[in-house]
Amino acid sequence: MNSSLDFSLGLLQASAARGLDITPLKLQKLMYYCQGYSLVLFNEVCFSEEIQAWDHGPVCCTVYNHFKPFRSSTIKIDLSIDYLAKLGEKITRVIDFVLNEYGAIPAVQLRNMTHNELPWKSVYQKGESNPIPCDLLVSEFQAVQTNRRLFDVLDSMQDDEDIEIPVEITNSDQFIAWIRS
Repeated sequence: MNSSLDFSLGLLQASAARGLDITPLKLQKLMYYCQGYSLVLFNEVCFSEEIQAWDHGPVCCTVYNHFKPFRSSTIKIDLSIDYLAKLGEKITRVIDFVLNEYGAIPAVQLRNMTHNELPWKSVYQKGESNPIPCDLLVSEFQAVQTNRRLFDVLDSMQDDEDIEIPVEITNSDQFIAWIRS
């Protein structure tokens, strides 16, 4: 299993290859999104360390302490080392997905997004470092994936097509199960 620091270096390498500037705040939020999507897509974590709910959103303490000297500046790493190779193909695919979805979003906006999501909101207590359980990440990101699938279905339709929802679907849980199938 990857350490959070090894994972963060791979994420930074992939970000640099795309020309993305990553600050410590943005790194923490991207790691949170990677962990959530990895759990949903592959039923495994990207890194072993727990994510905690801090005042400015989800944080991996070891990574925070390591990159803290950069403050709000772009993190610079040695790009002559292939950090991604250590992570494996599945994890690299998760990183690519998250960078495609969230890489261009500014750090403060990512922070605000995480503050509106159930995993952080349900465990955050001011001044505490409460862990965010993986099951909360799974619940949040399964819902996000379901919404994406619905939009993909709708986007693929012609303007004059109608969706026929089976009559036995009477609530949102049944609708989500139907979309997932």
